[in-house]
Amino acid sequence: MKARVAKHFGINTAIVHASAVFKRYLQDVIGAVKDNQMIALCGGPGAGKTVVMNSVKKSFSGDQEPIFVQVRNFNKENLTMSGVLNAIITTISDENPRRDNEARSLQAIRLLGAKVVGEGRRVCVVIEEAHRVHYNVFRSLKELRE
Repeated sequence: MKARVAKHFGINTAIVHASAVFKRYLQDVIGAVKDNQMIALCGGPGAGKTVVMNSVKKSFSGDQEPIFVQVRNFNKENLTMSGVLNAIITTISDENPRRDNEARSLQAIRLLGAKVVGEGRRVCVVIEEAHRVHYNVFRSLKELRE
């Protein structure tokens, strides 16, 4: 909800009203994260996609908390798998991404293996406005996940 509209009606935007539909979506997304599924949250502006994702992030605690990788490339039409790998590498480690694509891929696989297999953590890649991303990026993410 827009802050000015909420202010006009005296609504505190810090309090989120959790309807039955919202709770169902939240549980569906949490279940998908736990099951290592690829998911898409779709809806118009103001539908609550970001609120759902923020609630998902808050719902995990302690050892079961996934690492959420936020891909922050604003030019989504030109986002490549290299950009996604850069986001993964810089989020889950202190290492700098390698320059060579092959070396960067191996680096990401090694780091993901250390987190997922070694530490038993989940890694969740979040791409906002993913409808603008080329389908080959999703095919590559699917391969990486498998």
